[in-house]
Amino acid sequence: MKYLLTGAIITTLATFLSCSNHPFDNPLDPDNSGEIDEYVLMFRCPTDTPSDLAWDGFFLWVSDYINNELIQISPYDGSIAERMSMSCQGPAGLTVTDDSFWVATPASQRIRELDFLTGREVYSFSSPGSNPQGLTFGDEERTIYNVDANSLLIYSMKTTTGEITGHIPSPSQAPRGLTWTGTSLYVAGFTENTIYAVDPMNGHIQDEIQGPHLAPLGLTWDGQALWVIDWDLHIYRRTLSIP
Repeated sequence: MKYLLTGAIITTLATFLSCSNHPFDNPLDPDNSGEIDEYVLMFRCPTDTPSDLAWDGFFLWVSDYINNELIQISPYDGSIAERMSMSCQGPAGLTVTDDSFWVATPASQRIRELDFLTGREVYSFSSPGSNPQGLTFGDEERTIYNVDANSLLIYSMKTTTGEITGHIPSPSQAPRGLTWTGTSLYVAGFTENTIYAVDPMNGHIQDEIQGPHLAPLGLTWDGQALWVIDWDLHIYRRTLSIP
């Protein structure tokens, strides 16, 4: 599916950049250098009930916790490319690999692997805490991180068994989205309206990022920038200088 979309991305970008009234200087345009550590308002969220964001290398995915959907959207203009129903209820955290979605479902306290093409569950295990939120993979797909809003811990687990291999404290009292940039874990602090960068080894807070977002819900990393979805149903992109 996603490997056939390169032409569509090029067409979308060409159409978007040809519009004279587009709402921002597209930071994905290679001719627009932009500023490091700068937020750009990209577009509105495609649903009124989002819970998290994920990046698959080509497109963004938004999890909808009421309609139990995954929504694939263009990173250039937010247009909807696909809607996929899930076989589970109330998704919170979301992350993606080449062939699977992984979702956290707080009501059932499960971490679930879903088939990338159908959205059907192929595997699951119990969540380490009672209110699992953001999910992300580390450098290897054998380890997955999950932040829990009740225990206020970020757990690392084996994807093959769900075995907990470690945990660190959450920097937020109301953690939501979670993503990995290659050097740090980034946590969306919902009530603090702050995004925290933390050391995955000890939980030490490395950075606290403020922004125009209102109560950040979901986070993902595209290799150059953070994407943030907030309570006000805006999606932002923020470039980062990663050491």
